[in-house]
Amino acid sequence: MKTPAKDRTLFLKEQAVEVVNRLGELEQIPNHGIARAYNCPALRIRYTDPETSECDEFYHLDVWDCERKVPYVVWLANEPSEIVTFKQGSWETFFVA
Repeated sequence: MKTPAKDRTLFLKEQAVEVVNRLGELEQIPNHGIARAYNCPALRIRYTDPETSECDEFYHLDVWDCERKVPYVVWLANEPSEIVTFKQGSWETFFVA
């Protein structure tokens, strides 16, 4: 079921993936594989895909505001995203400013 909150979360996911793909650097994650990561004073983004994962066939997107994971979204290729975690906050303005 689509809701405004889910639509907003998925919009923020797409924005975060764009930022990390454009500005991020490759980072080795022990026992998981390689991720693309972007760190700035306001937040930290980590994006992994099945091609560089040692564990699974899912795409993963994590965004941290300080030490709090604010969205965590997973999905399979050509499948709807699953929002595992979402916490509203000022971090959202980074992607819509």
